[in-house]
Amino acid sequence: MVIDGFLARQRVVNDRNQISSFYMAGDMPDLPTLHLPIADCDLCSIGNSTIAAVPHSSLREMMTDSLGLTHAFWRETLIQAAIYREWVENLGARQALGRLAHLLCELTTRMEFVGLADNGSFRIPLTQQGVADACGLSVVHVNRTIQELRALGLSEWENHTVTLLRAQKLQAVAEFSPEYLHQLNPSGGSKITKAGFGL
Repeated sequence: MVIDGFLARQRVVNDRNQISSFYMAGDMPDLPTLHLPIADCDLCSIGNSTIAAVPHSSLREMMTDSLGLTHAFWRETLIQAAIYREWVENLGARQALGRLAHLLCELTTRMEFVGLADNGSFRIPLTQQGVADACGLSVVHVNRTIQELRALGLSEWENHTVTLLRAQKLQAVAEFSPEYLHQLNPSGGSKITKAGFGL
């Protein structure tokens, strides 16, 4: 489980590093290893991270004793699968501006939900190379796209701090809808974040 910081799931494909997902505080990035003992990607820390490791034997014992915990782990796995599908669609169907906008919308929504963002602003240790690896773009193209988002007045990215300036417009550019994140508050209703995202 990620306690603090960021992890990335990544793999080298055709001499190019491809990031296929990010994990932040509260995420459990390797639940599939309960049943699939061979990992098909690397999990790497982006900057400094703190993780907690729980033996599979302990997890299995807890799941045997708690049907609710089993359902929670199953739900977490399904949500991560939904995020993965969204990433595939983002890479396959959108141009650079939409890809990067979608990534920013997702990160902001997820970070708002766990209290790591404030009014659409958050810190992330990603370099432009990391963004390029996540979006399937060159570093030059990422730099140009970040400048385009800034010129459109949609976001700022300075010293690892990202700020969404016009969240609804950015969502429109990204064709972003947060339903695939399935982030409901404990009462089952929608959570409205400070950035204006309806969850």
